Amino acid sequence: MYAFLIYMQQTSPTQPSPRPIQFALKQGLILGLYMILNLSWVLLNRNIISVVFMVLMFLFYPVLIYLLVCKYRDTELQGSISFSRAARYTILLVFFATIIYAGGQMVIYRILFQDDTFIRSLEAAYDSFGQLAEQTKSGQDRERIEALLESIRSITPFRLMLAMCNWSLFFGLIFSVVVGLLARKNK
Repeated sequence: MYAFLIYMQQTSPTQPSPRPIQFALKQGLILGLYMILNLSWVLLNRNIISVVFMVLMFLFYPVLIYLLVCKYRDTELQGSISFSRAARYTILLVFFATIIYAGGQMVIYRILFQDDTFIRSLEAAYDSFGQLAEQTKSGQDRERIEALLESIRSITPFRLMLAMCNWSLFFGLIFSVVVGLLARKNK
């Protein structure tokens, strides 16, 4: 009986819908696919037009998050949202998008690492920094370049995926504060 009363209270038409997770999953899929599209565009195109397009896509990322939070506010919460609820929803949205993004990254990196072009470009960078390390006379500069060489040598698809996901979550936390301030609207 108590569970039924709680259910009726949660589904009451006068109260906002308590389904932020389902909505965040759907919109996180949209954001995650957008991020995968951006990553594939960055890795596969290397002319000046693609660089401009890539910058525009990166700049549109926070705008897309804001638009998705506003859509949640308007459709699920009848046009009213508090700062904390908008920030929590943004964190959920970015979290689900990052999970989808991680899966897409692994597929893209598997394709790139099978082709060996990415590995050859890393080895070329490794060789050029190795030549630079041999040419430097200073011991401190040489140690820095050798540390950089080791970090280049240790790059794997899994480490790339973890680094990109960490950055995505970090920026998502920052965006959650900004979007929470911009999207809040009281009745």
